Amino acid sequence: MQHARPFILVLLALLVATAPSARAVTIATLGDSYSDEYAIKSTRNNHRNWIEQLAAVGSVNFGNPSGNPTQYQYNFALSGATTNDALLTQLPSLLGPNNDDPGHSNLFFADYVVIDIGLNDYHGLTGGSPMTPQTYIDIGNANAAVTAATIGGFGPGEGGILGNIKSLIDIIRAADPGKRIVLANIADWRATRPFRQARIDTAFDIDFTGTGGSDNALLRQQVYFTIRQANADLAAYANSIGIPVVNKFLLLNKAAKRSIPLTMEDRIEFKNEPDITGIQGGAYDLWADGLHPGTAFNGLYANAIIAALNGYYGEELDYLTSQQIIAGYLGAADLPTLPLHSAWDFSRYVIAPEIPLALTPALSLDAIPEPTSALSLLTAGALLSMCQGRDVAIPHRC
Repeated sequence: MQHARPFILVLLALLVATAPSARAVTIATLGDSYSDEYAIKSTRNNHRNWIEQLAAVGSVNFGNPSGNPTQYQYNFALSGATTNDALLTQLPSLLGPNNDDPGHSNLFFADYVVIDIGLNDYHGLTGGSPMTPQTYIDIGNANAAVTAATIGGFGPGEGGILGNIKSLIDIIRAADPGKRIVLANIADWRATRPFRQARIDTAFDIDFTGTGGSDNALLRQQVYFTIRQANADLAAYANSIGIPVVNKFLLLNKAAKRSIPLTMEDRIEFKNEPDITGIQGGAYDLWADGLHPGTAFNGLYANAIIAALNGYYGEELDYLTSQQIIAGYLGAADLPTLPLHSAWDFSRYVIAPEIPLALTPALSLDAIPEPTSALSLLTAGALLSMCQGRDVAIPHRC
């Protein structure tokens, strides 16, 4: 027995030495400009969004076609996309054949699908130049018909934000009942600079003067309440089917309301006004261009995504450090590796389902149908079913 202890210690040492490190997970994304790569957008290309920051550290894979690090194979998000665009354009790409392996679908290679869409449904941009965010103004002025059509519901044929997101999830789970999904809720556009200042944004050719800015309290409050209600409905639905929700609404508002230090030691703080040149705030700007969050916020948002994967799905992914976040800003000075400020408890920004994970379907790659005529019929049939009974004259509907 005296010789057993050294043997056990050696065995334990071998087990530790050969134990696999935490795996890199693959994420596919359906979304809008908050997820579309910043590096190829001239108005925000000094900054890096949450996908680019996570891909840079290597713990999350988004694909990398043709060696191009700015257009990720499994990121189907596109600037300006609505929930209807995600349903009719991005989803078929997710379910379609993989470029490198046409015998399998893109969905086959994704451990997770992040759905981050809905904000652009509030635009309803008019034609002409500059454009007007008419839907936002109509909702702000308590136009019940526009509000109902935009938000929608979960019933048959209701559509809108809620119905389209439900349809995205239904079709993904029809393709793979065990696919793991993370849902982000809708951010509060009242916090963005053009809405607050009620000006014409020349970078995007949008006239925000009709929103009334910070002075139009009634319009802003009405929009706030409708977004809050839509988010509450999304959270309740996600809870009922076992999907965690990243509370982007709360995270953005916490960051926008006050200057919050990024680290304990050096008090790096957000700048609420964008400075694309980097002379004043640079990496620490809350906004990259007034409408889209800058590098610092995107790093925090990336960590909220990680919190959902770790806390609910049991991954062991590392959070981005302050140094890694700031390094996402093009040309930013190097920082010492410092812990994030204790105010950022990222689990606070995840609405975790009450349903135990053990009762939700397990991830099963074998269950995923491949891109065949049967899968095409499944998608087409589901989309046709969702469009039945809808008023085609309503924007953003089938």
